[in-house]
Amino acid sequence: MRSRKEHQIPAITEALDLQTLQLGAAIRASRLSKSMTLVELARLSNLSHPFLSQLERGHARPSMTSLERIARALETSQLDLLAGAAEGGAGLVGAGIGGTGAGSPSALAGVESTASTLIRAAEGTRGPYAEGQGRLLVDARAKFQPMEFCGQNHTFGDFYRHAEDEFITVIEGEIVVDLDEAGLSTLAAGDSLYFVGGTAHRWRSASPNPYRLLIVKQRFTPGQNGVPARVTLWSKAETAASFAPTTSFESARGVESAPAVESAPAVSAVHRHVKGI
Repeated sequence: MRSRKEHQIPAITEALDLQTLQLGAAIRASRLSKSMTLVELARLSNLSHPFLSQLERGHARPSMTSLERIARALETSQLDLLAGAAEGGAGLVGAGIGGTGAGSPSALAGVESTASTLIRAAEGTRGPYAEGQGRLLVDARAKFQPMEFCGQNHTFGDFYRHAEDEFITVIEGEIVVDLDEAGLSTLAAGDSLYFVGGTAHRWRSASPNPYRLLIVKQRFTPGQNGVPARVTLWSKAETAASFAPTTSFESARGVESAPAVESAPAVSAVHRHVKGI
């Protein structure tokens, strides 16, 4: 007769695979950057403490629902966590952890010696971001994260807040951006918005039509802290006005008595400050 101990399922002591290990490391880095304990993350995500502990060590694989709960609790997105996992591949390989996928020695060979990266239209890490879908336009080596974002949500979702500065420009459609204390702003195609890390933000479509954005964020660095909100809006009309033609040097020569032509305003002067810089 077998003992009870023989029927017990052995505990998992090794990572399931490299991708799971990278994702767990990215979740842990994001949690620590917010000085959040596992107990707090468990409470905010409504997931168990043991599961999250296994997840951060790569011993468990989350469902998309669980990953969304974790992302919301960390005030980030699934795509950011997946991107963080891809970035963490180089560090894990350097620590002696093998693999053949993204982040493996073969995939990272020559990384430092390559001066450029080409991402084709069908390439780039894709995944849920805010209330739509995002596609990263660079790989893990970039010092910033440009992303193509597509959505058509007509209502606001939850606020997002992260340590990195962010820049948004509207490629197609029209959106309403809610910056919490900084207020609401409507952006049409060609309009741009910049805000510093720590600014609560969310957006929705301003019409029944879908929209497409280019979002650029700083690369995530563990330990970054949010700072007071600083927001700058830049409209398509203001851009055109800033680069309007002025009287050329040649046409002005020898006409000293002619009234001075007012030059175009400096670039910094046409920013519309929503909250003091």
